[in-house]
Amino acid sequence: MIDASTFSQPVRSRRKAQLRLAGLAFLTLLLASCASLRIDPSQRPVSYAPVDTQNTALAEVIAPQRSVNPGLSGFLLLLDGGKALDARVQLCRVAEQSIDLQYYLWNRDRSGRELAAELVRAADRGVRVRILLDDIFEAGRDIEVARFSSHPNIEVRYFNPKKTRKRFAPLRQLTELAFRFGQINRRMHNKIFAVDNQMAILGGRNIGDEYFDQGEDFNFYDSEVVAVGPIVPEVSASFDAYWNSPSAYPVAALAGSRAVTSYEDLLSQGYFAAVTEDDPREILAESLPLFHWAPARLVVDDPGKVDDPKRYQSNVLPALRDLIRDTSNSVILQSAYFIPGKAGVEGLGQLVESGTKVTISTNSLASNNHAIAHSGYGKYRKPLLRNGLELYELKPSQPERPGTWGIHSKVAVFDRRIAFVGTFNLDPRSAALNTEMALIIESPALAGQLADAIEKQLEAARSWKLTLDERDRLNWNSEHRGSEPEAGVGRRFSSFFLSLLPIENQL
Repeated sequence: MIDASTFSQPVRSRRKAQLRLAGLAFLTLLLASCASLRIDPSQRPVSYAPVDTQNTALAEVIAPQRSVNPGLSGFLLLLDGGKALDARVQLCRVAEQSIDLQYYLWNRDRSGRELAAELVRAADRGVRVRILLDDIFEAGRDIEVARFSSHPNIEVRYFNPKKTRKRFAPLRQLTELAFRFGQINRRMHNKIFAVDNQMAILGGRNIGDEYFDQGEDFNFYDSEVVAVGPIVPEVSASFDAYWNSPSAYPVAALAGSRAVTSYEDLLSQGYFAAVTEDDPREILAESLPLFHWAPARLVVDDPGKVDDPKRYQSNVLPALRDLIRDTSNSVILQSAYFIPGKAGVEGLGQLVESGTKVTISTNSLASNNHAIAHSGYGKYRKPLLRNGLELYELKPSQPERPGTWGIHSKVAVFDRRIAFVGTFNLDPRSAALNTEMALIIESPALAGQLADAIEKQLEAARSWKLTLDERDRLNWNSEHRGSEPEAGVGRRFSSFFLSLLPIENQL
């Protein structure tokens, strides 16, 4: 006798088989996502910054100033974005032995391509180029970057890379994110541009048009220093520690057997920009008398912070706390993303009670490129103001500057005597999740110059000064009460909604 069960039995068997296959596929994805990346050690050779660079053109340019400032390092503020890009170009042109770059973000825009062009030309002259990039924005670009890295004198490595390398692999990406979130969430935020172990640029800038005043619609105020003298070998040693760490992977190893054409193909496609023939040595020699020579120290997080955060905690945060604690007259803090937490509000309030003037400069909601960061900051404004701090938020429109502007600086000035310049935002992410670095420079002249630049940005035409009115409402320059000025409804709602989520320790 034939009934419905005769036909349904094979269907049930097929469904069971399909479920088993789906489960097996998911388990395979899970195991692949949780497994560690492995490469042949020969694909990750150890290398270091050159030591014997005293006869390079750059060393010869610096020598006269070093001789009259024994034991000190020299520093020049780079506050103008266009000059910051020019400085990198000129250093590429004068380089003879090595160029080492370490960045969180490298955009493929006009500025990024121009700098890539200079690096290729330096490599063509025999200069060794090492580039270490955080991987957070690099997955899916392996072949492109491997082409660039195919030059015999250029090597690119990614720090803490994701296993899923293809841009369009949503299921694998989601699985890896779900099961490796703790690892993926910890990023390298350091920024170094070092040449011939003689001169280095450090500070807040990534590589991209908006960091060099080249953006069409949006640009950043940012702060860096050019450094020379005995501090530079310390910078190079920091780079080497990250470069040779187990978390740094050569892009060629990640690209694997996928087709990689040579870097010459990029040149033939007009990928690189044309350059002028100015003498970089003359340009650098003219700027050296402007350097401030002073004692300084470099503070850097250990690269192991991304793998073992319990063992390797922030080195930068304790140094910053010590500077704040030892200040007696004034503290000026400028941070793109400012989320002090309850302890920070209390500590800064105690500083005000002791008679120290504390000034904070940060982004408004309208100028902030990350509304999620503003959502973490907003709830601390009233407690900060009640504790007597002066709080300023940047206006998105700036006098004589087209487009929208935001703050990206991570700097501080203590008693107009000590300058703190680095990559450390005053937020939980910089303290606990990212690796960071900072220069602490004991130069009243440079500290005063940096303080003047920040205070100019605090003028009423450039920033709103926040106060509390008689009803305990926020007031921006007596112009706006109770709501974020010049921020659209959608942006206000996003910030408000995000502020309700328990995610402050991720910001």
